[in-house]
Amino acid sequence: MFGETSVLQHYKTVNRSDCQSLRSIRAEIPDKDATQPADIRASILTRMDPGSVALKSPAYSKVLTPRPSQFLIRQLYKGMGVRDTEVERFLSETLLPMAGIAMGNDNRKGSLVSAAGKSACSSAEPFYTKALKQSRTGQYNGQPSINVYYDQDGQPLAFQKHFDTASALLLQGLDADGVLLPAGTIVGIGRGDFKKVNSVSPDNHHTLTALEIVNALPVMPNRLSPWAYSDGLDRAIYGASGESGEFDPTRADLVQSVSLDDFRKAAHQVMAMCGVAA
Repeated sequence: MFGETSVLQHYKTVNRSDCQSLRSIRAEIPDKDATQPADIRASILTRMDPGSVALKSPAYSKVLTPRPSQFLIRQLYKGMGVRDTEVERFLSETLLPMAGIAMGNDNRKGSLVSAAGKSACSSAEPFYTKALKQSRTGQYNGQPSINVYYDQDGQPLAFQKHFDTASALLLQGLDADGVLLPAGTIVGIGRGDFKKVNSVSPDNHHTLTALEIVNALPVMPNRLSPWAYSDGLDRAIYGASGESGEFDPTRADLVQSVSLDDFRKAAHQVMAMCGVAA
């Protein structure tokens, strides 16, 4: 586990890097790694964040999005409605690389549903880790139901937990109507064409369900979770700023202690318990 000094130093370093990049974009300074013209990039950024809130976001938002780039990705996802290819290009060429996210070429098929009204508060991460333990042990740990959505190749794409609200963690990268969603993104699941294979109730207090996706997975994207990152230090900065702005060691340790591969293994375990062959 990384300690407070290492976490806060990394937090400051990546925030400083993001702020420098965003100021360069606003100044229309060309980026050798972006094919999108500098004036268009500046225009999109100004439209997304007219008051430069990303550079001065309050402590409560940094619990959810520790980096300015992550804050802007969340704003972009929440604002997606009518398709805008230039905004999609800004996401893929600028924001995701700025946030340290590399998308592969094997993204699965998704469909974009309006994200209006969907949220994923700071409690999402603790609830996901509880759901992870529950799916591993079969013992109730506060989540009435856990769903796994998998494609026709038997690949689990989303791990969904239920408490006060339901949200899901993407286990694979998605291309949702041109909008790239990295593995580790927290999303809502919309209505879609699913084949319910089976449900089991290991202890009569909760259910585990496996659902096969017939076409595309309908998603309402919200924000990147710590598990979008394979590096534990990148995950740990989600505990760099608590609700009041202070370092939160419990949260930092929590998000470091598990990785997205742990959720993928748990998803396969749920599928197996529901009778889905590997």
